[in-house]
Amino acid sequence: MKASDPRRKKLAELILKKREQELKMSQQEFCEYVERQTGIEVSYGAVQGWEKANGSGTLPKTDNFWAIARITGMTMDELYNYLKGEIKAEEVKMPDFNLDLENLKQKIAVLPPATKIEILNFLQADLFSKLPA
Repeated sequence: MKASDPRRKKLAELILKKREQELKMSQQEFCEYVERQTGIEVSYGAVQGWEKANGSGTLPKTDNFWAIARITGMTMDELYNYLKGEIKAEEVKMPDFNLDLENLKQKIAVLPPATKIEILNFLQADLFSKLPA
């Protein structure tokens, strides 16, 4: 993409909307959020580069494109087609990643012990898979 490519502007608008309007986070908080949600480390400088709305911003690496797609509730194909202007962001169903912890605790409390153990094993495996080697 050229520096003045309108897709860069669309990417900047998408990330800014997610970070400022929906999540109400600073760029640093957003970096931490992306890592918690996707397991991919995103630097503060990378977010700054992506958010340059004049179209001169940097492009994300492939892993970061996947992370952006994930946190915006899009597949990679949907993100690509959105940036090309073939679909609107509103046409993509956005999942809710913001869990109500108390509601989740109440739901888990009524599960049978075997199911709780299965959930615990899954969470432990997921956590250990994200630890550095």
